[in-house]
Amino acid sequence: LRANPWAPFGLLGLYLLLAPIGAPVTPLVLAGGAVFGTWLGALLNFVGLLLGGTITFGIGRLLGRELVVQLLGRRRVQLRRILRQHGFWAMVRLRFVPFPYFLVNLAAAVLGIRLRVFVTSTALAFAPSMLVYSYFASSLVSAAEGERAGGLRPAPGPTDA
Repeated sequence: LRANPWAPFGLLGLYLLLAPIGAPVTPLVLAGGAVFGTWLGALLNFVGLLLGGTITFGIGRLLGRELVVQLLGRRRVQLRRILRQHGFWAMVRLRFVPFPYFLVNLAAAVLGIRLRVFVTSTALAFAPSMLVYSYFASSLVSAAEGERAGGLRPAPGPTDA
């Protein structure tokens, strides 16, 4: 896949398809780092998450309040309070809480978060984590490739000397 010039567009397309329907994107993040390495993987993952989140935000605005409120259920009250009290920094912090990004994106859309605040807070929160996840996945692939090539050997023990 790494050599295919269309592969980066395929990854971004999967983000655009899966993020707005609420599918987990963690496998895409790991695949991006594994296939494209740390730096390009992090960039593609960052762009994919940002575009997917922004499209989800737009869909939330188009669907309207009633449908999104039904999707959010009880979580709506918690998110409304947090987002209204803390705005930009609440959006950044919500990206680090184990709360579905899909629902955060929809909630931000119907609770009056401005698009500019949504995009900048999302970018600020995702940039460092995409670098970490991409590095992790890339390192796993490098370790596996090294093992296949005979590069990883156990250190000699006291009896091997």
